Amino acid sequence: YSILTNVQDNANLSWLGTVRGRLGCLMTPNLLVYGTGGLAYGGYTANLQLTQNWGDLAGSSLNFFNYGKSSYSNTMVGWTAGGGLEWMAMSNWSLKVEYLYYDLGNMSGSLANMAYGQNRATGTNALESITNYSKRINGNLVRAGVNYHFNLVTAPVVAKY
Repeated sequence: YSILTNVQDNANLSWLGTVRGRLGCLMTPNLLVYGTGGLAYGGYTANLQLTQNWGDLAGSSLNFFNYGKSSYSNTMVGWTAGGGLEWMAMSNWSLKVEYLYYDLGNMSGSLANMAYGQNRATGTNALESITNYSKRINGNLVRAGVNYHFNLVTAPVVAKY
């Protein structure tokens, strides 16, 4: 037999969001070192396609073509954790750098591979096999930013008697 196999796969995390808390310590009056963690969510899509050409070099009747295609699209929910530094550069302005690890869990699916052209290419079609696949959706982010702090709260009023 001669078997030619082609597998094409593409995957995309098109967006990612987080809802996190942070807890830190002032190392100097202007430098905050913090840890952060919470909920992560994102939009993930994937497409998988398998093709196989089977040819009997001896000329028997087992010449056929396999084809299967599958798509996956979902909003996935998981967790995130990381840490960072935030430095108060001027009054109301801060600079920050942050590392985040996110884990949105596993995605999985099945691919039905149909056979075409069995029995000397007479066109008899049949289910040849099923391919199961899975992938863990996780990653690392490093971000830098500039923040403006709105000081909308005035100092508390203290009554003196």
